[in-house]
Amino acid sequence: MNGLPESCPLESSPAESAVPGAAPPDTIVMRHGTREFVRWVYTSNPFYAASAVLFFWGLWSSCYTKDYWAFKTATLMVGLGAYSLLLAGTTFLVVRWGKVWEDGRSLLVLTVVMFLGLSVSFDDALTGHFAMGVLCSITGLAFAVALSEVVLRGLGLRLGVRLRMPYYLMLALFFLYPVALGAMDQQHPAVPWVVFAFPATAGVVLLSLLPAIRKGPQYVRDNGSPWPWPWFPWTLFALLALAVGPRSYYLAVSMHQVGGLATIFAPYFLVLLLFAVGVLLLEMGLVAQSPLVLRIALLAPLGALVLAGIACADEETALEFLDDFRATLGGTPLFFTLVLSAGFYAWAALRRVAEGIDALTFALLALASVAPQTYGCDTLGPARAMPVLFVAVAQAMAARRHASSQRCFLSACCVLAAATIAWQDTWFAGWQDFLPRHLVLGVMFLMSFAFRGRLANFLEYFAAVALLTYGSTAALGSSLAIGDVPAIVSRTYPAFAIAAALILARLLGNRLYYALAATTAVCWGFGRGGSLYARLQRTLPGLRYLLAALAAFAVAMFISLRKARRARRGDHPKDHSTAGKGTADASFGAQLRRVRQSVDVMLLTLYRALSVAGVVLVVASYLTYDARWFYSSRNVMRFVSDSCATLGLLATLAALGLALCIGAFELVFVVRPQRSLRWYLVANALVLLVGTVFIPAVH
Repeated sequence: MNGLPESCPLESSPAESAVPGAAPPDTIVMRHGTREFVRWVYTSNPFYAASAVLFFWGLWSSCYTKDYWAFKTATLMVGLGAYSLLLAGTTFLVVRWGKVWEDGRSLLVLTVVMFLGLSVSFDDALTGHFAMGVLCSITGLAFAVALSEVVLRGLGLRLGVRLRMPYYLMLALFFLYPVALGAMDQQHPAVPWVVFAFPATAGVVLLSLLPAIRKGPQYVRDNGSPWPWPWFPWTLFALLALAVGPRSYYLAVSMHQVGGLATIFAPYFLVLLLFAVGVLLLEMGLVAQSPLVLRIALLAPLGALVLAGIACADEETALEFLDDFRATLGGTPLFFTLVLSAGFYAWAALRRVAEGIDALTFALLALASVAPQTYGCDTLGPARAMPVLFVAVAQAMAARRHASSQRCFLSACCVLAAATIAWQDTWFAGWQDFLPRHLVLGVMFLMSFAFRGRLANFLEYFAAVALLTYGSTAALGSSLAIGDVPAIVSRTYPAFAIAAALILARLLGNRLYYALAATTAVCWGFGRGGSLYARLQRTLPGLRYLLAALAAFAVAMFISLRKARRARRGDHPKDHSTAGKGTADASFGAQLRRVRQSVDVMLLTLYRALSVAGVVLVVASYLTYDARWFYSSRNVMRFVSDSCATLGLLATLAALGLALCIGAFELVFVVRPQRSLRWYLVANALVLLVGTVFIPAVH
């Protein structure tokens, strides 16, 4: 390539570095970097662009100091026209004779840039002498169209009608739109709105590319150049779209003069243009089936939100137009941009774009807090229910289409959120959102029962933790978790939590909910047992000593039983001399074992009866104590409550003593009941002992 080597070693080998006179490694690396830079300059050839920038700046600087509009217009028009002809001629020479398409592409782009610069040069003529400005604009447009046709036909570039017409419409917009502004009185109140509408009009013109996009890449496959799709022809239209922003700003400066460089232009002027570009990219991605282009298209509304959220400069003119914008249209640019974003994402979702429904969800959730008066984060309005309800509907449709548990759960939560927002000041959201929170908990349980997967498992355990938190705090008499609810709700809440845990353990087949019910019951006994123990202490002053004596006796009895069991294992060795006795002894032993088992079952039945009686009497004591203020005979209800508490305690103590007797009977007579009976005995003894005796005593 012009004598340049294609490659060069980045570093020298040890053998080469030892050769006398060889260059050091740093020098070799520096030479390699210089060679790469020279190769890039040679390949890209940026000097055409540098020449165009310097020429335009020099020409503009020469005319900027002149106050006479005719001199400015004539100099700029002649200079830019002549340079455009120079670029077109160079393009013919480079492409037709040299076949250097890389440099030809740069020359074509710079030619279009000169056309756009030529359209700017007529603004002073339109404000100084309107008729001359109109003539210059029409002449400049004719020159741009004619030179474009000459270049396209001369180079053999095939630009179809579906692409050529939008290109010429964009040129006509740049040249003729200032004419419409120049025809209006600059003090007319509609002039700022016409300036504001220029980017939107450019967006509408760009949408005329949709027929060409729907034709797909095959529409420009044989275009007469080595440039593939999408570089040809979308580089041209990308340049025209990028030029709309600077042209909008200068249009506001030159055609709506308010003194100095003050202008009404703000970044939100370009929002509609960006949405039009997003529509084109979305359609292009769908036709080409390109996920990358689709993701870029979905980012267009985010860019529009950034433009709408940028605050205007502290200029009186821009702020006045912003206030006029809000007063005329009934909302701020940020609000309307968010509404357009929701519509854009809804259209993408209808076109079955993968991320469209998720983007629509975020847009609607943002719209729930962005009010028509919102300029930024510091002016957010109260939450609104309708956008959240739309999210619920969209997610429900997506869940039905894809059978997704995540979307189903999100839809249900959005329905509850919308209802809570809509009925915020009603009974539905009373008691610190007590009902909505428990409805969400119910949705979690329903999801765990209806679906299988990671989300269902997570919701199953998360709901268990939430139910345990609600039930245990309510059982301990705290309103931290369930909220400020009436006393009757806080008192009965643990019972409902225990019942719900038992039902869910049966439905879900998760033993964790049994432990949850037991923990809530123990907390309930701890919370309610304090008042019971205080009343029993008044009735039986020596209650604490009785409990301590019973505990000591239980420990002593346990130690004795352990000793006896070990002794019996060593005192009854197996007698082989009696192994051959008759069937009479065997039948007698079988009868004796049946009698022992019958006695054991009778004792277990009596134990169960005493256990149930103790629990029923304790619950009756709670109910009569809490309900005694409903009646006029308080002394009678107090006596009934104390009597039930005393009888319940005695029944509980009798059940515990009988449990010890049953254990001794089984140890002495070596009776082995069914495993379920044994575990029933141990579980009930522990619950009664811990929940009704020791914990209330400590409390």
